[in-house]
Amino acid sequence: MTPSERPVDVSIICSVHNEEKNLTPLVERTVAVMERYPHIAGWEMILVDDSSTDASWDVMQELSARFPNYVRLKRHETRRGQKGCFMTGFSAARGWLSVLMDADLQVLPEELPLVLDKAILEGCEMVCTHNDPARGGKSRGIVSRIGNVFMRLIFNSPVRDAGANFMAVHTRYLVGVKLIANDQRYLLPIAVRRGLKKICEVGCVFGLRVYGRSKYSKLRKALTGLPEMLALKWRLLRGFYDAPPVPDGGPTVELRPLAPDEVPQALTTMGLAAGLPDGIKVWALSSNGRPVALAGWHKLDWDSQVLGVESGKIALVSANNEYNKARGALKRLIGACVSDAEGEGVRFLSTRLPANDIAALHAAEDVGFRVIEAYLTYARKPDNLSEPDPRVRRARPDDEAAAMDIAARAFRYNRFMADPLIGGDEAISSRREWVQNGFRGRADAVYVAEENGNVVGFLLLRDKADDGRKIGTIDLIAVSPEHSGKGLGTALVRQALTHYHGKADVVEVGTQAKNIPAVALYESNGFRLVRVEFSLHRHSEKR
Repeated sequence: MTPSERPVDVSIICSVHNEEKNLTPLVERTVAVMERYPHIAGWEMILVDDSSTDASWDVMQELSARFPNYVRLKRHETRRGQKGCFMTGFSAARGWLSVLMDADLQVLPEELPLVLDKAILEGCEMVCTHNDPARGGKSRGIVSRIGNVFMRLIFNSPVRDAGANFMAVHTRYLVGVKLIANDQRYLLPIAVRRGLKKICEVGCVFGLRVYGRSKYSKLRKALTGLPEMLALKWRLLRGFYDAPPVPDGGPTVELRPLAPDEVPQALTTMGLAAGLPDGIKVWALSSNGRPVALAGWHKLDWDSQVLGVESGKIALVSANNEYNKARGALKRLIGACVSDAEGEGVRFLSTRLPANDIAALHAAEDVGFRVIEAYLTYARKPDNLSEPDPRVRRARPDDEAAAMDIAARAFRYNRFMADPLIGGDEAISSRREWVQNGFRGRADAVYVAEENGNVVGFLLLRDKADDGRKIGTIDLIAVSPEHSGKGLGTALVRQALTHYHGKADVVEVGTQAKNIPAVALYESNGFRLVRVEFSLHRHSEKR
């Protein structure tokens, strides 16, 4: 696929005049940020050279050769100013969303995701920015503050800084517009006149110019600002910008969260079974109103309690496409789930994906998930085994402490222990908490194994249903290390098979692929491998 054939959602338009020293870091930093940004199918950076007299054009050509998939060049033979650069950029833009930024690095490329999230995840048609003092930015000067007062009075501007040149806007509202004078400073009222409705803003941090000389004059802006606004108001009233926007704007594929009542139909359309976890928030990628991929996440109270950090799980991942399209779609959806979860304070996310769903696995890795373990699920039919082992009995409440102690000492394999970013104490605590919760109602049945009156093993069982089948699950099983090799593990497994005889269609148990003793135990008792999955974790940088 050639660069011109690549799908493009976002066009970043940069006006350039004598910025030879700023261009390379600008492009390199923008590429680094945008290659990690998950919510779009593709993007481009349009550098418009406004008749530079230094080496800017040469640098731009070098950058275009280095990044041919992203960087496009336009050039003015005579100086046309910022408004001319913007018009050229809008005319060349292939993305449904355009982002305007100067090339002087006073707009930090690292702030791009904040603006894009507002437009793509929240559906804003225009995203304005302001220098946010709460994040370390400078407050606007007196000239800008006065100018924004006039913007509110004359144009009913809903944002605090309508004159910032760092903004995102749906391209269709401005493509083909013939800007005059300094109307590029007032794109908001022009776009509103052409039908734009949903406006929002986000606080950013703006940088300081390192190289080159500023083209901005506070005095000139102070003297010309009010007359320019009044002249624009007159042009708007005279219908100068009343030409309708280009039709059919917006993304060809829509990314959005589904309302709860939309989820069942979306699952049916995708051929998926119902029965999602309570509280799950589902995101869809839809074409012509029909979902082509889904992903969903929900919070995990137990993980949050054990790990001491707000935790959640990606519990739904599905796409009906071949590998490349599925990976791209799921990258956007899983990324949306991550952004959504982090916005609600979640700092740790987990998921478990089928080993053969390569597109989903790669998409999850694209947005920062890392494979922690291979997880194997075994199953067999229950059986009414004769001669129950006398060492196994139903648990009593006073067995809880002994079982928790065994859990703390017996487990060497679980996804928390395999994650180097989770402390050993937290991993061990997770097993103890699991047993405690099982004894206190989470498990549907609890058994223990005894020797000489001492509890030396335990078994937690849970019931579930899947697509009409009744499934009995060995939720957790362990024998104390000093009593291994005495057949107690087999006794507990056989108890599970007996317990579910007549109550379940199948008994399932899961374990880590590297837990060779457990694999041998289940296979020796007639279990067969039915599913291979990978567990993945993602730790937020904000953790």
